[in-house]
Amino acid sequence: MSKIENKKPRWAKKVSPEKIKRLYEQDAQSIYDEELVDDVGISLFARVDSMLMVTSSNLGIAICIECRTEIPHNYQRGFLLECSKCGWSISFGEFNDSYKGQTLHG
Repeated sequence: MSKIENKKPRWAKKVSPEKIKRLYEQDAQSIYDEELVDDVGISLFARVDSMLMVTSSNLGIAICIECRTEIPHNYQRGFLLECSKCGWSISFGEFNDSYKGQTLHG
């Protein structure tokens, strides 16, 4: 198994309020924009998924960003989050810092 070390998570960004507004306005006019529906839906799904992963980590179980394996931790910044299945690893401190200021807490 090859190691995937220190690959930082990339969290989903907030969904654009303008896109959501445009989606509702078009719906009210009976306009169906499949591309916009997909864009907003996928963006919402990704954002909620990121929120669930961060919330899990805040409850003591980090989720591997590569294969989704659960990794229990002790909240110590130096604790090494290391996936037993794919080899991904990062310190808890770096993982924790990766979502600071992104309002991902559920």
